[in-house]
Amino acid sequence: MGRARHRTEGELHVGGMGKRSLPVVMAAVVLCACAPRSATIGAVLARDNVTGNVRIYRLAKQEGAAAAGLQPDDELLSVDGHDVRAMTQEQLHEVLVGPVDSTVDVTIVRAGKVLRLTIKRVRSN
Repeated sequence: MGRARHRTEGELHVGGMGKRSLPVVMAAVVLCACAPRSATIGAVLARDNVTGNVRIYRLAKQEGAAAAGLQPDDELLSVDGHDVRAMTQEQLHEVLVGPVDSTVDVTIVRAGKVLRLTIKRVRSN
C-alpha cells in the first residue's frame, strides 16, 4: 500500500486505489512508517471538513488496526486519552507512530457504541 496524500478539493488518493469523493481535509499517513525503527497502526484516516470527525478510511489487511478490530468508517475519538478532534494532522501522525510492537490505546464509536481497543503498531511492508 502507498502513502495517502491530502487533496484540498475533497478527493483522497491512496496508492493505486484511485480516487473517492469524500468531505476530507486530511488523510493521516499512517500506513508507512517514516523511520526504519518506527511502526504504525496500519490504517488510513480521514477528517470530515464539516464536523472535524476523524474516521477510519482503510486498513492494512490483518495487521495492527485490523487485527485489533477496527473497521472502515469507525469514528476515532481519542488516542491514548487525547481527543483527536483537537489534533492537527501532524500531531495525530506523531501519536500513532511508535516503536515496532508497541501499543496505542484508541477510543472509537461504531454504530452508536463507544469501544476501547489496544492496537499493536506494525512495520509497513
